[in-house]
Parts: sequence; structure tokens; C-alpha cells
Amino acid sequence: IREDGSVDYTSMNIIDCAKAGDMLAMYHPAVKGRAGSNVKAKILQPRAARELPQLVCLNVKYDPESMIYRAEIDGRVEYTRTKISILSLQVFTQNIDNVFGDVNFRGDVVIHGGVMPGVKIVATKSITIDGILESSCVTAGTDVIIKGGVVGNGTAKISAGGNIMADFIQYSTINAAGSISANIIMNSNVEATGEIHATGKLGAIVGGNVYGMAGVDSIFIGNDVMLRT
Repeated sequence: IREDGSVDYTSMNIIDCAKAGDMLAMYHPAVKGRAGSNVKAKILQPRAARELPQLVCLNVKYDPESMIYRAEIDGRVEYTRTKISILSLQVFTQNIDNVFGDVNFRGDVVIHGGVMPGVKIVATKSITIDGILESSCVTAGTDVIIKGGVVGNGTAKISAGGNIMADFIQYSTINAAGSISANIIMNSNVEATGEIHATGKLGAIVGGNVYGMAGVDSIFIGNDVMLRT
């Protein structure tokens, strides 16, 4: 919750990145247990210590002497109980406009700037935009995070295989296989297989068509002039 009462939805899913050579994990060998006793002074022997199997590595190198896993390339860190990976990550440090061109990348995309009208951005993983998204088309295999909000002008289209989070959404068409979260959803066509959230002090849905299969959660719906919602 921010000081003004709005919700910072965009901080919910920040990509964890690493540089080549960074330490990602350290293996701790199994420690042999010591014998103990129960309340009747019966000696209890410890279970045999068992070493865990080595993690499967992708773009990660394991040093058996130091038992440390280190990144071999720059990228996004992904970890499960059996595998540790560094996945491809494309970072742009400027606004994306028609002069720069469309973006099509197999992996995660991070844009430290805004997206100008008429641009198409496609990623097989997540898309994170620090600035404002204007009248553009965005398609992601997983999550879409737009920290500056969406000013669609009636032509912006966002589709995600996961969740969509934005500070606000205006005059846009939004579709998510997961949930959608924003402080204000205005005059937009919004559909989610999961829930739609517009909560916090400023949480409002005004105008447009909003459909959440798992539910819609909002502080205000519609407005005093009875705008069709």
C-alpha cells in the first residue's frame, strides 16, 4: 500500500537476475546424527545421513571442491528442487518506438522505459515495462508487468499466459490466463481466467466490460454519472 492509498501491484513479481560468475547456491553435505534417548532412557540411534543428488544445471556450473553453483551467463534465475537454470533475458534501456522497431524474443523481456504507439512486443516468457505502455500490442507466455500503466487510446491489446499487473489500465483490450490487477480500470475490455483486482483506496472499475471467471474484486464500480459498466 502506497502513502496515497493505492496499491503497488507491479512489485509483486520482480525478475531475479544474475551476472556471469555470480554464486547462486551452495551445497551443504549431510551431517551424521548423534545418538539420543527417549524419556525412558532408551538409546535411540540416528537415521543414516543421506546426500542429496546434484542439481541439474542449465547455464550454471558446479564446482565439486567448493560445492558452489555459479552462473555461466547473464540472465534470469529459475530454481526448483532438482534443477537450477539461467534463462535468456533481453534488457532494453530506452523507450521502444517505431524507429526502434518491434520486439520478438524467446525468453524474458525487460524494458527500462516506455512503449510508444504502434509497436508489437512478443516474448515466450514474461514482459516487464518500467514506463507507460501506449497504443501497442503486447503478448507474453507468462506474466506482464507494466509499472507506469496503460494508456491504450482504444487500440492497445495485451495478452498473457499468466498474470497482468499495471498501475492503471485505460481504453485497452486485456486478456489473461491468470489474474489481472490494477488500481483503476477505465473504459476497457478486460477478461481473466482468474480474478480481477482493483483494490486499495483508488480501486475502481469505470466503463467498459470486465469479466473475471474466478471473481471481480473492486472498491468502486461505475460512477456518479452512471457510465455504462
